Amino acid sequence: MRIYKQEAELRAIAERLSDTITVETDNGEVTRKPTKRQHNILYGLLYGALLGLNWGESTRSNPQMEEAILNATEFQGLVMMPTVLKDGERLQSYLSLYLPLKGVLREWEQAARGGSDERQGRGKSRPEFFLRDGSKMCDLLALVCEGKEQRAAPWQQLRKRRRAEQNRKKRKENTAMFNYTFKTTFWLDFSIADRFGKVAIKDTYRRAFSEWKTNVEYFTELVMVLNHKIWQHYEAGREQLARLYDELWREANSFGLENFKGKDLEYFWQTLD
Repeated sequence: MRIYKQEAELRAIAERLSDTITVETDNGEVTRKPTKRQHNILYGLLYGALLGLNWGESTRSNPQMEEAILNATEFQGLVMMPTVLKDGERLQSYLSLYLPLKGVLREWEQAARGGSDERQGRGKSRPEFFLRDGSKMCDLLALVCEGKEQRAAPWQQLRKRRRAEQNRKKRKENTAMFNYTFKTTFWLDFSIADRFGKVAIKDTYRRAFSEWKTNVEYFTELVMVLNHKIWQHYEAGREQLARLYDELWREANSFGLENFKGKDLEYFWQTLD
C-alpha cells in the first residue's frame, strides 16, 4: 500500500508533470512545453488525480480504484484540452496524463516497499495510516499509536463492512450478467469511457488491444465486453455508440480467430460461445 503524502508534495509533483504536453498533429506526435492555459488545465487534472489517489487507505491499496482514477483523468483531458489547442492539434492524453501518473505511482509504491519512513527519518518500520489532513489513525488490527493500543471506531468498522458488502454485490451482479468471473477491469474502463464519447472509447480500445492481444484470457474478456456493450447501448437507444462497439467487436473478434491457435483458439471459442 502506498504511504500518505502531504498536499504540498502532491502540488509539486503535479507542477513537474504539467511542464510538458504531447499532442498529435498531421505530422505525428510532438512533445513540447505547454502554454499557460494548457499548463493550468494539465495541472488541475493531475493535481486532482493525485488527491484522489492519495485519499484513504482503501484507495491507496486498491488497483482497480487507481486505474479508474487514471482513466477518468485521461478522458477528462480529452474533453477540456481541445479549447486551448491550436488548429490541427489533438491532445495525446495517454502520454500527457495517464503515463506520467502511472510513473509517479510506480515510484510511490517502490518507496513504500523500501520501508522508508520519511516522517520520522528512520529506516524500515511498521505501517502507518494517515487521514487526509496528515493526522495519524490506527487500522482495524489495533496498531500501536503513540504508545496506546486503540481499535477502529464503530463507524469505521460499519463503513468497512458496508463497502465490502457493496463490492460482493457488484461482483455477483457482474457474474450473473455474464455468467463469468472477470479477471480484468475492461467493463469498468469502457463504462467510464462511455461518459466521454467516441474518442475516449476508441482510445480505451486501442490501449487494451495493444497491451493484451497476446494474452488469450484477457483478450477474450475484451471481446466479450465489446459484444455486451453493443447490446447495452442498442437497448438504451444509443445507436451511434452501439455501431461503434459493433465495429470494434468485429475487429477484435476477427483478430482472435485469425491469430490464436490450438488450445488458445479452443479457449477463445468456448468462452465466447
